[in-house]
Amino acid sequence: MSYSPTNNLNKFNQPSLVQFENLKFLIMDSPSDLNIEQYVKELVRHGTTDIVRACEPHYQTLHCDSAGITCHDCEFTDGDPPPLHIINKWLDIIESRYGSFDGKTEPEENLIENELHQKVQNNNKSKLKKCVAVHCVAGLGRAPMLVAVALMEAGFDAEDAVELIRKTRRGAINTRQFDFLLEYIPKRGKRQEGCCTIS
Repeated sequence: MSYSPTNNLNKFNQPSLVQFENLKFLIMDSPSDLNIEQYVKELVRHGTTDIVRACEPHYQTLHCDSAGITCHDCEFTDGDPPPLHIINKWLDIIESRYGSFDGKTEPEENLIENELHQKVQNNNKSKLKKCVAVHCVAGLGRAPMLVAVALMEAGFDAEDAVELIRKTRRGAINTRQFDFLLEYIPKRGKRQEGCCTIS
């Protein structure tokens, strides 16, 4: 039986959680207008602030907007690595939520939210951790690639970034994309050899 993206768009598939230090990502397949409400419930449960579409849109953003989740379009060609302008847009989104990869600046919203966070922190720490969701059609190529780039900016090498992603997203990242990651040089973070071994 051949894979049909349109059939997959009507099904809810559990997003895959990838975390490292303060970074928290949900990798998903693409919602559709038929199942977006179900996806949004799961996104809210994880404290998602942003959803990044690495493919063409298959749903209206109304439910995301209502839940306070900002939608970003970072579409690029299926099966390919992300082009530089998409990498820069993606890293801008990540830095706006988590601060710079070199740790020198906090995200802008932290300055406003710090007081509120201090009050809420004792009640429920887990809900405070912000999450960025990212999807393509099947959640196996473009979306995991963006997460791998963010992990490499945070200090991972290509092999460890892909291994961490594949622990929760089996079959993610094709050979061509992996070759791109092997050559990728972090643009904003500090690459620290051997800092992130996976056991």
